[in-house]
Amino acid sequence: MDFFKELTEMRGSFEKTRKIWLPSPPRWLDKSDGLSSVYESKDILASKGSVYYAYVIQANTSLFDTNSANIAPASIIYNLSKTAEINPNSLRPFGRYLYLCKEKPAEEISPWLSRAVEILKDGTDRSVLEIKASETEHFDMDMKFLPIIVFASHLPVFRLCGNIIPIVAAPEHCDSAIVLHSACWSKYFKAAWIKKEL
Repeated sequence: MDFFKELTEMRGSFEKTRKIWLPSPPRWLDKSDGLSSVYESKDILASKGSVYYAYVIQANTSLFDTNSANIAPASIIYNLSKTAEINPNSLRPFGRYLYLCKEKPAEEISPWLSRAVEILKDGTDRSVLEIKASETEHFDMDMKFLPIIVFASHLPVFRLCGNIIPIVAAPEHCDSAIVLHSACWSKYFKAAWIKKEL
């Protein structure tokens, strides 16, 4: 698959509408929860956002069941470089490594990674981190690590199928991001994602 071509097509689809569809906030989401910021940032994402590839590190288990009503949190990483645009699978090694670090004793986790692991383990911490390549030991891309709220109604088959996913983000303007509505996904990316090839 030509990932850059697919991303360009999805960016073009988003540009045509510049709309962010948000269902009503779920009952469990109160205003003190950092995930609620996506509702406050909706207009910024619509007007200044762009489409990027992201990697889903972990997600609430309900998001793997087909149900358009599901709304739940997930943790993602994304990168703004051409490397991630051409090959979003370049995000996968770091995402997997970070997830596996959850099972390691604290003393075995590198200092540059410890805060991200704490957030993943906590499950309610909504902190956003920038992980610089200069701080890492094995990875050569800057990463943005953040929690998002996933609306199953935005997904092609109302559930998570793949780890690589298109998001709308405006990193220079806000820390929120949202999964690109599947109405804007390219045909070939959507088909591969549903088949769990991504």
